[in-house]
Amino acid sequence: MDRPPFSYLETHRVARQPGSQVDCSSEDTGWPSLFACICSETAYEGSFAAVKDHLVVIPLNKPVRFTRRICGELQEQVLLPGSATITPGGADFSIRTSSDGGRYDTLHFYIRDELIREISDETFASGPAIALPPWVGVMDEMLRALANEIRKMLLTPFPSDALYADTLSRAAAGHLVRHYASEQHVGIKSVRGLTSEQCSRAIAYIEECLGDDLNLASIAKAAGVSAGRLNHEFKRRTKLAPHQYVLNARVRRASTLLTTTEMSLAEIAFQCGFSNQQHMTRMVRRLAGRTPGSIRRDR
Repeated sequence: MDRPPFSYLETHRVARQPGSQVDCSSEDTGWPSLFACICSETAYEGSFAAVKDHLVVIPLNKPVRFTRRICGELQEQVLLPGSATITPGGADFSIRTSSDGGRYDTLHFYIRDELIREISDETFASGPAIALPPWVGVMDEMLRALANEIRKMLLTPFPSDALYADTLSRAAAGHLVRHYASEQHVGIKSVRGLTSEQCSRAIAYIEECLGDDLNLASIAKAAGVSAGRLNHEFKRRTKLAPHQYVLNARVRRASTLLTTTEMSLAEIAFQCGFSNQQHMTRMVRRLAGRTPGSIRRDR
């Protein structure tokens, strides 16, 4: 079953404290397993009730003085730009922040708890239920790289980025499970590869539904495997991650329609699952090295 879009109403709503401003967010993107926003914040103090899902906050441009009381622990640190603070789901907390530079920018992103637990079950052979403790100001290259990709999607949004958002949320969840969980788990499960038939079913579904809003869950269902298995093993078969394969398939389909039909560029973009003509032009130029207009002129 497809997950519903991840809404701001499911978050702590930290980003909308008095004096703070949400510059952009994923609220209207339809992303199911990831909520993210870029904020311009001022010093504030407040208390927040627990929510189900897990929050990662990364200062973007200035050091931030940070004090938090959570899970019976007082945490105080100056957060450097690029560092990550993790707030686990299920925990109430109080917080106080400020910066010598006045306003400061932050990226907030939430990962669904059910995704954390799904990946934990897929990854470990045995062990207790997964638990994430609160972390403050960790310098983590992987989290920073994921945050940078999320930030780029927020700044240049396209509805068809939902599949990539699924991929990023799974990568973030897997990283949190493997490196920040407090419980000890035994053994790593071996992951079965995709069979030729399963891979073929996934590819056939992608080709049939290129004009739709594809996501990992729907592709995995068509293949008859879990979303985690598809995400992990599809690249072994095709040399491309699912979101990369979909994008390449859309560019191939667009190139074919450009050379064999008289459809308008806007109509081709719609038929191939691009958000709009501008999005198609950008992707065709990136992957084919030419603009749609150039491809059509040289047919």
